[in-house]
Amino acid sequence: MQQDGKIASVYTEAYVELWENARLDEAAEELKQVVSAVQSDELVWRFFQSPVLSPEDKINVLNSVIKPVVSETLYNFLGTLIKRRRFEYLPEIEQHFLRLVDDRLERRHVIVESAVALDDAQQEQLTKTLTERLKRSVVLVARVRPELIGGFLLRSEDLLIDTTLRNRLRRMRNQMTQRKIAGEAYYEN
Repeated sequence: MQQDGKIASVYTEAYVELWENARLDEAAEELKQVVSAVQSDELVWRFFQSPVLSPEDKINVLNSVIKPVVSETLYNFLGTLIKRRRFEYLPEIEQHFLRLVDDRLERRHVIVESAVALDDAQQEQLTKTLTERLKRSVVLVARVRPELIGGFLLRSEDLLIDTTLRNRLRRMRNQMTQRKIAGEAYYEN
């Protein structure tokens, strides 16, 4: 599996080099749409992964269906993956590509989950604070999870900040079960 990651990484880096920084967001969106479309139909996904079908058959389908709606750069890249029998790495390439684009544009996606929806002012303040702390521009993705009860949960790559009431209650429960408050005679194991 480690070899698979290296293969996807090599193709991703090559694909990033084909784009100017000014068009990386456009390239990322286009790649996401193609991967989503191909994977959303299991028959299409299996068609492009099939070892039985020749690369020429797959290129013919690529020509008639995908070429008219994507950039020439993406079309050529997909053709290369097909010819080299690497199309199965496309989802992993997409994930690597999105991370490389964010790195190049000095940007970080942060997911914030809270029990209630954050208003615009709260999102703006959180984005500003995170941008200062991370020293990168921040794309905030807000999600509502009522089971968190209160507070919020922030996640991004290696960053995890959990101020949720659910987490605080869990920690309190763990501390209470690990300590015996008064007199061991009252506790059963």
